[in-house]
Amino acid sequence: MTTTKTATVDRGAYQTALDKFDVAICEAIAVSQASANRMAAPNLGCATQVFARMCSAGMSLVRVAPLSRWVRSDFENWDFASVSGYACGLLDGFLLFRYLIKSPKSGAELQVRIDVMNINDCSRRIELHNNLGSLADVARFEKQRSEIQDRLKSNEHFITLPDLLQIQCLNGSVLMIDGRDEILAAVGFPKSQFDAMYGLWTQHLHILPMSFYRMESNGRGTGLENEVDRSYITQTLEICAAFLTDATDCMVAHFADAADSRKGLESRFQPGPVLNCPKRLTAPEATERDRPGYVKRYMIALGKPGITRWQNDPAIRKLAEERSRKLINSPWDTELLEVGQSREFAFLRDFWNLFQECTQSCLTLDLVRDLAKSSLEQIEPKRNIVTVTYWVESYLNEVYIFQCRLLDLIKFIQRKYKKDADFTEFVNAVGDSLAEFVKVALESLVNDRGTHVHQRRHRQADPELARLTQLDAMIDILGHTDLSLVREQSRKDATIWVTTQLRHYSDLSWHLLDEVCRGFSDGILLENDRIIVPSHLKDDPDDLLKGQEHITYL
Repeated sequence: MTTTKTATVDRGAYQTALDKFDVAICEAIAVSQASANRMAAPNLGCATQVFARMCSAGMSLVRVAPLSRWVRSDFENWDFASVSGYACGLLDGFLLFRYLIKSPKSGAELQVRIDVMNINDCSRRIELHNNLGSLADVARFEKQRSEIQDRLKSNEHFITLPDLLQIQCLNGSVLMIDGRDEILAAVGFPKSQFDAMYGLWTQHLHILPMSFYRMESNGRGTGLENEVDRSYITQTLEICAAFLTDATDCMVAHFADAADSRKGLESRFQPGPVLNCPKRLTAPEATERDRPGYVKRYMIALGKPGITRWQNDPAIRKLAEERSRKLINSPWDTELLEVGQSREFAFLRDFWNLFQECTQSCLTLDLVRDLAKSSLEQIEPKRNIVTVTYWVESYLNEVYIFQCRLLDLIKFIQRKYKKDADFTEFVNAVGDSLAEFVKVALESLVNDRGTHVHQRRHRQADPELARLTQLDAMIDILGHTDLSLVREQSRKDATIWVTTQLRHYSDLSWHLLDEVCRGFSDGILLENDRIIVPSHLKDDPDDLLKGQEHITYL
């Protein structure tokens, strides 16, 4: 057996190759994500999918490469076989990518390229499902393959191909109408080098004799650092970096706007290393919060009737789908009239809608809180005053909207239940108390909002913002640079103040909604989380008794 000796490399040379591949995979992933969700020709669309799989293989490769910044480990695994499999996949993907992305000379050639690939896929699936004994799937793919074969036979480009190639295409034994040697020549890769390299990789991937005949105690093939494995991994990283860079160049040639995302190790994408992820909030409040206890109970209680109706009434499901599709297809031309329904269901539906509007306001305040914090950390300093003012007014408006919706919910409950003598006294007393509680809690914010909107905006409502405005004028217009440090501190103080305010009032909004739900719960919410419907709106007068029968006491 003949062997090819590979010049050994030291750690420095290995680190250089790793850094080069790191740059290549960062730029490839960034370009892949920047060019996603585009309308493109079929071959180009398939090429972008292959490119995405190349990025996936490349990410796996850089994560198993020793000394990689992409992972944290208690030890390094210098086994060449750990990278050879991903390298094989990346190379196979590269050849298919270059084949697909090449512009066809005609529509007929384009169709042949896609159909030949589809027949190959069908044939592989037929073989797979035959081995699994899934005859129904086999029949389905055989039918699909037959349809594609018929289409190919009538294609004007296909009939110009060599007879042997036509036979191979029709039986699904080839993936591409261009041979591997032809593609290698097109990309300038010597065939002999490809054969040697691919052979070496597959020998180690499949654990064939070449991968274990020369294992050494505490050395080659054991995972411990050694010259041979280090040299092979270095060479693999260099070659794969070249593949990825070439493919990324091709992507940018077709999606020019994606070129801006190529920034070497500073390319932005996710998921990935922290340094490469787009800047985002890391604070605990940056994720959607869990709903408070009573809010959860009302969501369950108000959602049950709709879910039950959907599950038990096929006509309703069909109607809902038809109305949804109509709205999706023609949003501006669609007028959805109310569907005939019982008084009880209409009551629960309206209750649910008002409740959901309140929760939506709470979610919006959470979002304002998170976006404000993020933008204040990133916006350029000269736009600080505009940014602070914008978020102040945004959260003041959202608090006002929240108060209006929450008071509407209280009024709705009072109006619907007071007609039932069993609830009149309760809902009037509790509702009035809750409404006053909400108004007092939000009074200062609502008044500030009125000042911002109807009077002289932040000049009277927020002295700190007025101070910042004056500092900008004194420094930027009048040239009093001695105030620069004062302005810098004032900007920091305003940012801290705004983020603190937003955190407080987003928490307060959820608290108020939960308190309103809790205040009414003793009268209208059963322990099994079912809403009591007022007697004059019930479809079944015995419904309350039925509900109570299913209460489980702990």
